[in-house]
Amino acid sequence: MRVSVDSDRCVCTGTCAFVAPQVFAIENHSELVVLRPEPDESLRDLVLDAEEQCPTGAIQVTG
Repeated sequence: MRVSVDSDRCVCTGTCAFVAPQVFAIENHSELVVLRPEPDESLRDLVLDAEEQCPTGAIQVTG
């Protein structure tokens, strides 16, 4: 699984960091950081939930 974020679409609501803090973090209140661009399968459900809940559709999960 690979996680990427379209920084042009991301508005840093923090939903992803709340849902999957092992994978996403908001730094300086305005910058999304993907902590694990290739998280283990054990985090799949959390990552897919974060992708689904992203209000701007900025998160893409492949694989």
